[in-house]
Amino acid sequence: MVNYSKKKNNKLNFFGKIYQNLILHYLIKFENIICVSKNTFKDLSRFRKIKNENIKVIYNSFNYRDLKNNRKKKMINSKYFLHVGADIFYKNKLNLIRIYSEFFKKNKKYKLVLAGGLNSKKVLNLIKKLKLDDNVIEIHNPNFNELKSIYLNAEALIFPSIYEGFGRPIIEAQALGCPVFTSNLPPINEIGLDTVYYIDPFDPKKSARIINNKIKNKKKIILKAYKNIKRFDEKLISIQLLNYYRKIYKS
Repeated sequence: MVNYSKKKNNKLNFFGKIYQNLILHYLIKFENIICVSKNTFKDLSRFRKIKNENIKVIYNSFNYRDLKNNRKKKMINSKYFLHVGADIFYKNKLNLIRIYSEFFKKNKKYKLVLAGGLNSKKVLNLIKKLKLDDNVIEIHNPNFNELKSIYLNAEALIFPSIYEGFGRPIIEAQALGCPVFTSNLPPINEIGLDTVYYIDPFDPKKSARIINNKIKNKKKIILKAYKNIKRFDEKLISIQLLNYYRKIYKS
């Protein structure tokens, strides 16, 4: 397990503080709360006292059936690894770039695709400093079909996040047959269990070695991943939600 003390102090901006205060203000008023992971439940318990019977952990749902047999034309005519997510400090994009840089030293044929919002100057400057300008591809705010195509044709998703509420890209990737390399931190390991490959989000060299070794046997992890995503099936989650609502209504 990675030590949380390694995380840097990242202060919220003015609007971020207002947003958090509003969330906490209304959390105090709610009698019944649904959390999308056990880790979210733990975070919630730090901020307010609430009886366990009034909190239910129900995962986010995912309709993976619509994604089957839906291979799209390649958007990128190269072998590549993928990262999906905004440029927020806890997504750990700077170390993502360092991990890729270490991997690239011995694997020149792979590019890195960054799918999401605009990247910060810090990220862009690091890409330039490491001389990866020609090997990192940015796809800003891809639509649903574009995102499916990117997942489907990627060698793997690299997701070295240091904090998540749930970690949706993990199951998106798994549903589309894309193996996942990610951090062994909650709730990521709660969502991925033993169906992903774990890397150290703070150690680029070690993580690059793991990716280099494990990517050769990705077929095994893909098969395990298909079983994992059934836990988030929208029909199953809908039943859990409905049962919880009925319990609340009767009480």
